[in-house]
Amino acid sequence: DLNPAGGGIKPGHWMGASQSLKSNKVDARGELLSEASATGANFQTGEQDGVTGELPTVRPIVLPKGQMRRFDYRILAPSPGISDQQRSFLSSRFVSSGRTTFFDTGRTPFPVLTSEEFFFVVLTERPERFAKFQVSDWVRPFRDEFAFKDQRANYRIVFPPTKDLLPLSETMLDWTSTAVVFWDDLSPDALTPQQQTAMADWVRFGGQLIVNGAIASDSVAKTALSNLLPLQPTGNIELDPDSATQLLQAWEVTSDPSTEKQIALLRSQAGRVAVDGKLSEDAESLTNTGNLVLSRRVGSGRVVQPRFDVTSDWFANWQSYDSFVNSVLLLRPPRKISESEDAQAMTFIQQDY
Repeated sequence: DLNPAGGGIKPGHWMGASQSLKSNKVDARGELLSEASATGANFQTGEQDGVTGELPTVRPIVLPKGQMRRFDYRILAPSPGISDQQRSFLSSRFVSSGRTTFFDTGRTPFPVLTSEEFFFVVLTERPERFAKFQVSDWVRPFRDEFAFKDQRANYRIVFPPTKDLLPLSETMLDWTSTAVVFWDDLSPDALTPQQQTAMADWVRFGGQLIVNGAIASDSVAKTALSNLLPLQPTGNIELDPDSATQLLQAWEVTSDPSTEKQIALLRSQAGRVAVDGKLSEDAESLTNTGNLVLSRRVGSGRVVQPRFDVTSDWFANWQSYDSFVNSVLLLRPPRKISESEDAQAMTFIQQDY
């Protein structure tokens, strides 16, 4: 993530990392020893403090004099020794072939994801439009306003930088800490063929991909994920205001006063864009969405494809927006807030899907 606080390590899951090194004086050849731990590794003694189960990785490397080189490696993050462990460290050490030179790169701290917390990855060139995701009520479990501060979360929202090679894994092994990918306006060329294949495999094994509107549909259709789409795009059409109105009215929260205002805004401007195309045989239009939100089960995973841009003004400023994301885009159970004299409580409403 561009924001260091947005990254993290998921204990018990494989992950990809990298270390950059430069040899200033001579050509050097040797090994890079890397490790993830709760307190960092003591490479000189081999002792580990606080956590058991670290699995160091070793890879051969060559350092031409004066050239900065980046070395990727794969590592298994150990489970924390205590349930409220908040930080984990990545550390690396270069050992020359003759064992005459040692260089410790130090320890880099990362937040630790809790057992119920997974990454929610937003692939976008306009992260400012998704700032509200960071504070949405579906990101964290409900907490009474008078309760003590609780750091638990269901999702960690991350915005990978898009100016260079995307920091996404090229193997599904490293995708198990990610629950949702939201593909917004990213170019299909931004992902390598290996990254596309890994993401497609991840969806089939239980991942959830959200494809946002016309630009995203066109981009995904040009990648290895094309055959996962509920709707194969053939072009763009004008958004039907009657269908959009049906969606807003059907999914509004009872106490939401903004729906009529958003409907008026929707109808005030013609020419809003929606995706047109051919519906896959096993795809479906989600209930009460006016045929504007399509879904498809792929293996153990799911692909959701809104035919319009969910960051559009008439939709994103709707006060029932978070509820819609929770129930429709993420297919999580509806929530009910109850109040007593002492506190508020939230329960999920059980439904058959």
